[in-house]
Amino acid sequence: GCSGIGEACVSHLIESGHLVCVMDLPSSASSCHPQALGFVACDVTDEQALRQSLSHIESTHGPVNGLVNSAGILQHRLPPDQLGMEEWDQVLNVDFRGTYLCCAVFGSAMVKRGQGAIVNIASIAGKEGNPNAVAYSASKAGVIQLSRVVAVQYANKGIRVNTISPGVTETPMAGDALKIPEVLKAFEEGYPLGRIGTIDDIANAALWVASDE
Repeated sequence: GCSGIGEACVSHLIESGHLVCVMDLPSSASSCHPQALGFVACDVTDEQALRQSLSHIESTHGPVNGLVNSAGILQHRLPPDQLGMEEWDQVLNVDFRGTYLCCAVFGSAMVKRGQGAIVNIASIAGKEGNPNAVAYSASKAGVIQLSRVVAVQYANKGIRVNTISPGVTETPMAGDALKIPEVLKAFEEGYPLGRIGTIDDIANAALWVASDE
């Protein structure tokens, strides 16, 4: 929640009157939105840490009625025969396992109260695949299918689960690639609007599907 799409979601939710707790790695604490209820340091791949985070948030601020899962990392652009299993595991752990654990841990609290909304940030790579990004594409495909299943399981318990799958978006995680004019132009020409996505595009969508509207 302290950079990129997650940070934009936090800002838009706060501006719309929501009370927001921000979760991120400990090193991101100084970047937390100043109007957030609080910052909770947590690694989304750590189930016990997530359960402790949920307990802390609810005992300090009250019930959690919404969750935006935006934690994610990219991989080096390598074909399968060159991508090491250590990097494969890291990407799958953060992007897929982390999303699942957050849905399970925070979703369990929502189930007890019979209401809530979960928004998972996936990627167009999870639908179409991304050349030389096999781990990232596989993890995001997993997030999309996971969201479908959890949405059905939680629907009769008053909880909505939606997924947003951005295309190329201008974020810090995209690195320096988008600063290269010919690379940016190639991406822009691939979209009918003639531009790549912005973090505000995604945050506006997240705000809408997280709301009662």
